[in-house]
Amino acid sequence: MLKWPLKIRDFHPKDLDTLHNIDILCFPEGIAFSREDLLFILNYSGSITRVAEASGRIAGFVMARIENHRRAHIVTLDVVPEAQRHGIGSLLMEDVHNILREREIGASILEVGTDNLGARRLYETLGYRYAGLLSGYYNTGDVHRSSCKSENTETHKGKHKVKWSDFFIRAWECSPCGSSP
Repeated sequence: MLKWPLKIRDFHPKDLDTLHNIDILCFPEGIAFSREDLLFILNYSGSITRVAEASGRIAGFVMARIENHRRAHIVTLDVVPEAQRHGIGSLLMEDVHNILREREIGASILEVGTDNLGARRLYETLGYRYAGLLSGYYNTGDVHRSSCKSENTETHKGKHKVKWSDFFIRAWECSPCGSSP
């Protein structure tokens, strides 16, 4: 069991394997990132990765990518199962939002599976609003999603197996830039 206090810090290269293992715990095959996908995101010039640590163990992490001068994409939020529903996800999201505000980024977007009700509630609590439905955003079956190339979804009895995803957006007043997007 993780014990407080919780420390939120920047990603360190030695964290990579742990983050990969946490992502595999949090998401099923076909949705979880490969180690190479995580490296690709981490090496993106606008990447922000924050890690929550308690009792010397990583309890969760958030990865974001600044897409342009006004918007960021929350790529993933992962909290180890035994630490979920204890506010760690909220703290990680608040932390990354503060960093985005400091960089004068006025909005962030994210995707969440339609069946992930806990995450949907969390994002709504954090001020995200529903922006649309994306068909087939998450590949299912044996095919992994990839950050650097597109792959076909697995076919099952002649039909594509796809998972629907809700698309959320959050915009806020960015005091240094004086306006919201």
